[in-house]
Amino acid sequence: MRDEKQWALADAQFKALRTNIPNYVNEDLVNEYNAIVTLFESATDESLTAFRIPPSKVAPRMTSFQMGNPKSATYSKVKFCDTTYFKRQVEGLASYLPSLRPSTGVSVISRDYDALTDEQLEDLAHTHHIDGYGNAQGPGIERGIIISRLRERDRSLQPPQQVHHSLHIGHVTGSIIQQSPSHSPATLNYQPTEVRNVIEQIKSALDSLPVSLEAKNELGIEISTIELQLSSPNPKNRVIAECLHSARAILEGITGSLIASGIVHSITQILGQ
Repeated sequence: MRDEKQWALADAQFKALRTNIPNYVNEDLVNEYNAIVTLFESATDESLTAFRIPPSKVAPRMTSFQMGNPKSATYSKVKFCDTTYFKRQVEGLASYLPSLRPSTGVSVISRDYDALTDEQLEDLAHTHHIDGYGNAQGPGIERGIIISRLRERDRSLQPPQQVHHSLHIGHVTGSIIQQSPSHSPATLNYQPTEVRNVIEQIKSALDSLPVSLEAKNELGIEISTIELQLSSPNPKNRVIAECLHSARAILEGITGSLIASGIVHSITQILGQ
């Protein structure tokens, strides 16, 4: 992070907005949210366009409709944004922000989770959809539950341990030796076109997939994060790989869906490269 003061300002405003989203999102709130996105961009020098609310998503809302010949409808003077879409953009940004936080000092993505405050742990728990950490004995949180789940997540994201093999060769003439240890870590050498095709498959099938609204929102977050990386001049392969792994895990939980199975197969082929 290049400007800690500006980051802190944007972070405080974003948390306040995120926890107070009304049932109807008007144009003023959209402008406030986009201004916060701009603050984050200024603090990090990174484009967050994928998480903005474009003007095309803000329009007057129908207030009344009258049957007849001809039919007539009246619309509000104030413009509104679809609340579900707005919340999805907000949660997508919340999921992506930890990857932009400073790597020095104690931050909310520090691996020394024991050193974090209760507020920082709750922030991480919300970001990674961890629940069940309420204190049954009174106010506060069960820190151990959050820390345990976070460490489990860290382990699941660790690449396979690299195995080094040494070969001592005396004198070989006219031979070709290949070494391919079965547990060597794979590097994601993807073709952007293939990743975009998978993203389009998920977006096309999202509404019809037999999963909960929460799962659909999570898929939407992973899609937004991948699209942001693909549009970046320096995309982070590890972030793309993690998002593909998460999307595949959700889709693998859908039974009896040929569409989901096909997308899982496509993701597996990309990750297998």
